[in-house]
Amino acid sequence: MKKLILATMALMIAIATYAAMVIWHLETEKSSVSFNIKNFGKKIDGSFGGMKADIKFDEKNPGKSSFSGSIQVNTISTGIKKRDKDLMSDHYFAADKYPTINFKSNSAAKTASGYVTKGSLTIKGITKEITIPFTFNNMGDRGEFIGTLSLNRHDYNIGGNTKVMGDNVDIQIKADVNK
Repeated sequence: MKKLILATMALMIAIATYAAMVIWHLETEKSSVSFNIKNFGKKIDGSFGGMKADIKFDEKNPGKSSFSGSIQVNTISTGIKKRDKDLMSDHYFAADKYPTINFKSNSAAKTASGYVTKGSLTIKGITKEITIPFTFNNMGDRGEFIGTLSLNRHDYNIGGNTKVMGDNVDIQIKADVNK
């Protein structure tokens, strides 16, 4: 009888833990990855579309959360088609050989200003561990994740050595989600 009670309690704890974990579904058309970098001393803005993501997030216990996502390189847009085509070339993103940019988390935690997730970012076949600070706005059946980070383009062999293009790229990720 004691084993039955212990097994029932363990099952109830497992169910309660799973119930707190919310699987969020990405609203692709409302979500975006935008970036800016200095080029010839001017700030160049751009974005990627077609984000896909698998988001399991528990606000009360973020350590049990997981995030994975990807964007299609060929969706890059800077407002100048010739530049966009150049960015898809081998010198930059090599879109034919590496059509997606991928992220997979390995941890998440609460911070004083929101949350942070750490994980592997793969661009052009190069994988690096990164940290993404983010906020989450829970609106009941809907939510919004906003993350920001800065990357050094040289870490991913993007753009070669040049004095006219900045090394750091500032990135903002906005993911609108629903249950």
